[in-house]
Amino acid sequence: MTRVIVCHDADSNDPTKVREKVIKAVLHPSGFSGAACVTIPVEEIEAWIIADEAAITAVIPSFKFTGHPSPETIHDPKEWLCRQSRASNGKPLYSPATFNPAVAKELRFEVVAKKCPSFKAFMNWLNNPVPI
Repeated sequence: MTRVIVCHDADSNDPTKVREKVIKAVLHPSGFSGAACVTIPVEEIEAWIIADEAAITAVIPSFKFTGHPSPETIHDPKEWLCRQSRASNGKPLYSPATFNPAVAKELRFEVVAKKCPSFKAFMNWLNNPVPI
């Protein structure tokens, strides 16, 4: 079975409207008719990364990240995470382009799903893929 997953940050927009826009602009024109998921991390995908402090500290042991109870409420999670990681010299330890892939490999899905409803919805779709 072929499945398609499209991920697009909400970037302070209504996730439902962003999802509809992606379906109209990407899925419909593609002609794909199989099981598809358009997942919209609230704000940015970094909210999902922030949800699992253990994953971040596993990748960057010098960054003693304490986490956040509700990452999807953070405005601009990418910038927030970089600010939180500033070392004593003022430079951030965390660089999304560098560390997001490595941290993503360490994420504990059940932890992220508890803190991020948009991730939980994504996991639910993975367990029961349906067409759009």
